[in-house]
Amino acid sequence: MDVPISGPILIEKGEQLAQELGHTDCKLTGGWLDRFKQRHGIVFKTMSGEAASAKDIDTSKWEETLQKILADYSPIDIFNADEMGLFYKCLPSKSLTFQGQACSGQKAPKERVSLLCAANMDGSEKLPLLMIGKFGQPRCFKGINTLPVTYRHNKKARMTSSLFKEWVQKHHRRFLKQGQSVALVMVLDNCSAHPQVISGLRAITIFFLPPNTTSHLQPCDQGIIKNFKTIYRKLVMQKFISSFDETGSTNTHLKKSLLDASVMAAASWSEVTPATIHICFRHAGFVRENTGSV
Repeated sequence: MDVPISGPILIEKGEQLAQELGHTDCKLTGGWLDRFKQRHGIVFKTMSGEAASAKDIDTSKWEETLQKILADYSPIDIFNADEMGLFYKCLPSKSLTFQGQACSGQKAPKERVSLLCAANMDGSEKLPLLMIGKFGQPRCFKGINTLPVTYRHNKKARMTSSLFKEWVQKHHRRFLKQGQSVALVMVLDNCSAHPQVISGLRAITIFFLPPNTTSHLQPCDQGIIKNFKTIYRKLVMQKFISSFDETGSTNTHLKKSLLDASVMAAASWSEVTPATIHICFRHAGFVRENTGSV
């Protein structure tokens, strides 16, 4: 059942059941609710609408296509790519404090970038991140000849079909230049920013997932992006603590620039391990039939 269940709903239903059993004076409390949740291993989670909508979608054709991909190509030649949004200045929104003491903070910064990450099935190769910001020539990039990420921009800091084409064609040229004769397969979700056809590709074949199934079938959504963001937040906290120790100011994280974000994003991406990527591909169904191998 994909209906949100809250504590008050459980208490109300419990009291209704008690009335039906003849316990007319039953009054359930928060303490009862806490013990009930503890006994039955119930936790409070955010509902994912995308995951629920994927349940009713027929993925049999994709499963056939996936098995053909796995049969035709080596794991080193099967890549998955996906976009993510990143509020690159944000600190945790909750804080430990003494009981009874007011807990207040600053307004969370809203500076956002989009990142495109891609890795192959065995985790042996991670393509450099594509970062999309809002500004064409950020002042923090002045005098910087080489960035650790590929940087592009538009007004909304989001992926577009033209940026995606550029990204695919860039890597296509690189693979051709390296003399790779194997086909390179990019498995991508069916996003409107991903054009259905990109002409002139010989080293890259693009396969699309069924719409609204990324929560189950997209390897990056099985933990690769989550692991990346966990590492990135850790680096943000380390930088915040270091700056606070040096200056005593709690505002230092607000001064983090796009250049800082690009350096930390690249460092975080490099720390996502091949084992993590390999496991996430398995969770997304990238397993050969009758063998159990990837």
